[in-house]
Amino acid sequence: MATGKTEAALQALFAHISTVSGPEIVRNEVEGGDIPVAGRVNQLDGNRGEPEALLSPLRYGVSAPRRTDRHGSESGSGRAG
Repeated sequence: MATGKTEAALQALFAHISTVSGPEIVRNEVEGGDIPVAGRVNQLDGNRGEPEALLSPLRYGVSAPRRTDRHGSESGSGRAG
């Protein structure tokens, strides 16, 4: 952890964000595990090292729901415009 003025500033920041209601507020916790429904704020201090590339998922897709009329039939299926 940091020392002196830096640590004092980090403690003051943590004290301030700890007043937020809703999400769980933690400092320097190991990432992973279950996240509460309300969320989690993790104040991380110091150098976390080199960033890692996230290569997953390897592909992305875009889809949209099919439009149906009020009778449940797909609109535009086989009909000329």
